[in-house]
Amino acid sequence: MSKVRLIVFAYHHNSSNIASLRYRGLIKYLDKELFEVFVISGYGDPEEKYENRQYIYPVDGSPIGKSSTKYSIAVTTALVIVNKLPKFLKSKHGNSWAVKAVKVASKLVNESKEKGQPCLVLGTYSPIDALIAAKCISSKFSIPLIQDFRDGFAFEPLGRTGFFANRARLLIENSVCSSSNIILSATPSINDYFSKKYGKSKAVLLMNGFDPDDQDSLDSSYMSQAKEMLSDAIGSGRFLIGHFGRISMSDASRKKSLEDLVEKVNDAPNSVKHTIFFLFMGQLNSDEEEVLKKLDVPYRIFAAQHRKIALAAMSICDSFLLITGSGIGCVSGKIFEYMSFRKKIVHFSQVRNDAFKILNNYRDSLQYIPDASSCNFNFEKIFEEKISYDISISEFNREFQAKALKDVLLRLVAN
Repeated sequence: MSKVRLIVFAYHHNSSNIASLRYRGLIKYLDKELFEVFVISGYGDPEEKYENRQYIYPVDGSPIGKSSTKYSIAVTTALVIVNKLPKFLKSKHGNSWAVKAVKVASKLVNESKEKGQPCLVLGTYSPIDALIAAKCISSKFSIPLIQDFRDGFAFEPLGRTGFFANRARLLIENSVCSSSNIILSATPSINDYFSKKYGKSKAVLLMNGFDPDDQDSLDSSYMSQAKEMLSDAIGSGRFLIGHFGRISMSDASRKKSLEDLVEKVNDAPNSVKHTIFFLFMGQLNSDEEEVLKKLDVPYRIFAAQHRKIALAAMSICDSFLLITGSGIGCVSGKIFEYMSFRKKIVHFSQVRNDAFKILNNYRDSLQYIPDASSCNFNFEKIFEEKISYDISISEFNREFQAKALKDVLLRLVAN
């Protein structure tokens, strides 16, 4: 059998956005003897450099679904009700990323048909435009469709709230999922939602994970830059606890978890407060910075850095901080990066979410939730010696996960 051509709509692939890591890693380890992969993306960050750019097709244009105006929601909803991109979108939204992406993908599918290759199409959320474009290509050429959800869409949605937005989400989700052959999701709770709504045969859990090459690729220049940035923290001789990425900019309910962290640290004995130092590297908003000003221990805030510098900083940290909110389907990709360094993880959340359940089996973790069972939370446990894991982290390895994706794709070809 000739190689299977897989066309992936992944808008963020050429950026440093956390959403890009899911398929960047999976594609890297997907069996190249079996699959020929093409990624249709946005242009992303021009300074970012990636390997094997020959399979990446950057497409100019703005995602309509990226905006949360009522007009954009209406247009996006109209797109998924039909199987073809309507003419009014082409004429009035000439800069639409979805329109241009479908045009590029059509050429790739026609090439595969001329060669007699099996062909599959995969859409990744977010933005929703990638799912719409994938659906349009699948319908146009009658090829199998996979839709992937790193986050929930109608399930615990992020972004605009209100009746109109919620109804639109349900319509859009139903359209892109009902017409798909497989629905991939990154968390157990989201997978359960899709399984109940669209059938167990469609729903497949493919969690986020870590790239085993990340730590090996840290050269001396990145380590030197990270050490220079963290010189005051390293020089203090304190126990360095690092948080990486965004907090409430990803989920507003996480601000309360940050406030709980500050309260618990401030209530800790002096033996703890005189020993720890916090590092926050990523996008924090002004409200979060105000909360941190109440912290009774030293801390530093750094803007988001190049990924390799951030990984180097992680390697320097003694422990990691994870902050989630009230969503039960939350499993941030940073959990698995943290776990790959095999250091203690301190987790503050509002509920026993999917992240809590994963870390509950990863014994090198210290978790706080504002309920009665959390009354015995003791920050001093962070200094205890690391103990053996109850679970292997190999299932969160991108190489392992790529094999699971391969099985899903081959199953579709066989059918």
